[in-house]
Amino acid sequence: MANMFSNKTEKKIPKTLNDCVKPDATVANLHTWAERLESWGKFLFKALIVIGIISTIFDAVEVSDVDEELILGAIITSATSWALYAFIEYCAYHVLALLVSALASITQNSIISANVALLEASQHHEYIETPTTQNVNMPKSAPKPAPRKNIPDGHKACWACGHVQPKSNMSCSKCGEVL
Repeated sequence: MANMFSNKTEKKIPKTLNDCVKPDATVANLHTWAERLESWGKFLFKALIVIGIISTIFDAVEVSDVDEELILGAIITSATSWALYAFIEYCAYHVLALLVSALASITQNSIISANVALLEASQHHEYIETPTTQNVNMPKSAPKPAPRKNIPDGHKACWACGHVQPKSNMSCSKCGEVL
């Protein structure tokens, strides 16, 4: 049985932040259903008002055949009950449309949060897995070599091999260690 969630088997990792907030088909379907429920509720409200007016007229005609003095009471009772039916029906469909719309908002926010998390994880994953030619035998917690006294301004020394290079370098040009 196909439904609005049936196309959710393939998840693509977003490449940019704009990809994270793109509209989703599921959310669009939920908003469409909310609009349909609201429209249907308005239609039924109008239909119940028309049916109520017709029913009130028939009730008044029936009562007038029995007793002329009861016509006003029958009209008020019938009109009030039909107005109440119409109002309750409209409120029910309106609340249902609001709930579906809220579900669409929750779904959209969840999708955006998941996409942002995927984007951050993929960017972090790419940063960690960049190939380096680092010295495998030297542990990350190894003590830093003593700084050189003659390092020019705008330069820094690699903590692993001591090679002097510009501060703008993200990794050592000699050993590949991330600075």
